Amino acid sequence: MNIASINADDLTTTGRYLAGQLSREEREAFEEQIRRDPDAMKTLEATARFKVGLAKLRERGELAELLAPDPWYRRRFTWAAAAMIAIAALGVMLTGQDSMPSRHQLVASSIASLVGPTGVALPVTAKLAVYRKRAGTPDAVIETPAAAGAIEMRVLPETAVNSPDYKITLARMSDDGSTLKALAVVEHLRPADDGFVTLFIDSSQLRAGTYRLDIAGEVPAGSVAPSDTFLLRVVPASRD
Repeated sequence: MNIASINADDLTTTGRYLAGQLSREEREAFEEQIRRDPDAMKTLEATARFKVGLAKLRERGELAELLAPDPWYRRRFTWAAAAMIAIAALGVMLTGQDSMPSRHQLVASSIASLVGPTGVALPVTAKLAVYRKRAGTPDAVIETPAAAGAIEMRVLPETAVNSPDYKITLARMSDDGSTLKALAVVEHLRPADDGFVTLFIDSSQLRAGTYRLDIAGEVPAGSVAPSDTFLLRVVPASRD
């Protein structure tokens, strides 16, 4: 397929994307269109929900029966049943995320592990470097995007540790800064050659406020590892 002909509104292309059948160049072109076009994102999510519905029919052993050839006098009934299933599937599509579980993995070590309500890996909608800023200011400001997506966050630890792996803990601070609510922990993170440690965050689960990110080397149980703390400020995306 010509990369220039990639169309995020084409159901065939959307199906190939969900099945992992696009080349790297085609996938990147497709995801770029998804990032630019909210309607294309809705089409992708609807197609994914439809596939989930079909998978459930297959698990219950009902899909093969619906697709099996029937005598002509049973076809009218089968068509009616298929129409009812299609209407139900459309209902699932139109209800959107309200019909899906509200909580999903917030932080992951790889983008492939961070999936949305439809079970599809989230696209990376923003990239952010986190490193020590001057005292009294957030070390990073996150703008929550309008469309669901993942933030690729690269964190630069300051403290040298005797460990090849790091653990990151993300917590939300109360408005007065007196308490913390732990949200997620990611382990076995290995820094890149430039020293930055990369993780991915589901931006749709972040709300405005201040967060604390702690990064520490992984040490044997019973030992205490020195850690670095960074403050993150989450704000709504600016509207031009």
